[in-house]
Amino acid sequence: VAIVDLADGSVRRITGPFRRSAADGGVSLAWSSDGSRLAGTDSDDETGPARARVRIIDVAADRTLRTLEGGVYSLIGLPTGELILMRDSGERGAGARHLGLRLDFDLAEKARYLGGGWWMSRDARYLLQADPSQAKARFTLIDLRSGTSHSFAVDGPATPQWLSDARLAIY
Repeated sequence: VAIVDLADGSVRRITGPFRRSAADGGVSLAWSSDGSRLAGTDSDDETGPARARVRIIDVAADRTLRTLEGGVYSLIGLPTGELILMRDSGERGAGARHLGLRLDFDLAEKARYLGGGWWMSRDARYLLQADPSQAKARFTLIDLRSGTSHSFAVDGPATPQWLSDARLAIY
């Protein structure tokens, strides 16, 4: 990981212990809201997510602060400075969902979700959850303030993107 100072162009490398868990996989990263900590996936070998872990590092000291062992598929950084850790839900077969754990950077669990992917609105009010168990592209929109949710489906490819005015575009 390279950090570039935009004022002078200097580059600082963070060695961090972030290694992929599969030969055809990559490393997932998520930043804390103040930029002082970085969460990343790490594995001792490339045998798959069963042995993958999450490491939280102190960026300034370039040292590990916390580790959560095992079963990590990937991380998703959220605008709140939290992250969603994706892991096996135990479901099997076509349309099996992942377990999404919303965590803070102390690795304290804030919420659990079952789905295929998550995107948070920029204002942190909504969480969009993909549901892979449907023939159409199906989503659940969760209002994090009220706790209510609404499901909807769209035809064709479905890549969601939050717009700056809090609308959601799916293309």
